[in-house]
Amino acid sequence: MTVFETTSNKDVLRHARFFSDAPEDVLDRFASAGVPEKVPAGRTVLQKDQPGRSFYIIVEGRAEVHDGELTLAILNPRDSFGELSTLEDGLCGASVTAETEMRVLRLDRDSILRIMSDSADANAHVMKSVCRVLRERSEQFTSGAHQRRTLERELEIGRKIQSGFLPSVLPVEEGWEIGAFFRAAREVGGDFYDAFKVESTGRIALVIGDVCDKGVGAALFMTLFRSLLRAAASSAEFDAEARISAGAQEDHTAALLRNSVQFANNYIARTHGATSMFATVFFALLDPRTGHLFYINGGHEEPIITANGTITATLQNTGPALGLFPGSTFGVAEARLEPGHTLFAYTDGATDAVNSGGETYGTESLARHVVNSKRPAAGLVASVAEAIDQHAAAAAQFDDITMLAVTRGISIP
Repeated sequence: MTVFETTSNKDVLRHARFFSDAPEDVLDRFASAGVPEKVPAGRTVLQKDQPGRSFYIIVEGRAEVHDGELTLAILNPRDSFGELSTLEDGLCGASVTAETEMRVLRLDRDSILRIMSDSADANAHVMKSVCRVLRERSEQFTSGAHQRRTLERELEIGRKIQSGFLPSVLPVEEGWEIGAFFRAAREVGGDFYDAFKVESTGRIALVIGDVCDKGVGAALFMTLFRSLLRAAASSAEFDAEARISAGAQEDHTAALLRNSVQFANNYIARTHGATSMFATVFFALLDPRTGHLFYINGGHEEPIITANGTITATLQNTGPALGLFPGSTFGVAEARLEPGHTLFAYTDGATDAVNSGGETYGTESLARHVVNSKRPAAGLVASVAEAIDQHAAAAAQFDDITMLAVTRGISIP
């Protein structure tokens, strides 16, 4: 037999916080009105903004107090809920759902009011307990508000730190324009982009990536992926190794690109493999003199090259996402940006943006906008972001959105 089945209503009340100092005769009165119940796990006992007609004392099990998906409190044996809405005959301020199977003692409003009207001691005890509940919840609210403000400050610091890992200034080359857009779905995000000059090759590194998941964990790995790729590509040691490994059969720039990606992949997979974190990455090295492009697409959304209202090339995958398996191989592919060409890369947050009807913006809409736009890189990413926002309207953004574009041969007014 369970504790619930061998415990009298009076013993339940005696051990409940709400009745902890009640006189014996008051316990007797409420015990006679109590109704034992079983509540299966997952059942919502009280619903926010619905009338409260009963208040409950938990004997066994655990309940969650929540506002939608936001958990406000966890209730355990001896805790009670529904007191205020029941006595006020008002609406519940939050929902209460059984986290595990529960056994509770239910007290209905009519019974409570009848006992309070018949007994001055019962009335005084309930009023005293209600005042204590209000005081405790006020203290909890004050503490919770402080904790929320602390968390908000920490997230704001995290957002500023993360923004510091994104380039504040994009490379400037005569005859070229680079534009980028980044907006996290939360305070911090897992998307990243980068653009920097690789001095040893004279090329411009172009990077866009998407770490699995969102939020703080993804943001930490975003900084790690981005830092590893930039450090490797900029390293004199890596450049020297690339010149040796390339030999006569391969441009050493392609070897440097491949070695940099493999280094980042192996480090994440071997050092942080237990976290199961990975990133899709597009990483290219652009020669601004010729428009020649070496690139690796590690499981990322396929960038496009456009010119004169058409897609001239789609830069397909050449390897897996980074961080999944040590020793993964990555192929290096080539493309060329001729005068008037634009390279446009993005993360799936752009195409997966949904409106209130659940319709995604989609790859076709994105490509159509890019192809039809007459704006160079910076204006292009801004206009795509505006188009995505118009599609989503009031719907909340649920994934990070990042775009990177490069335009050749457009004179900027």
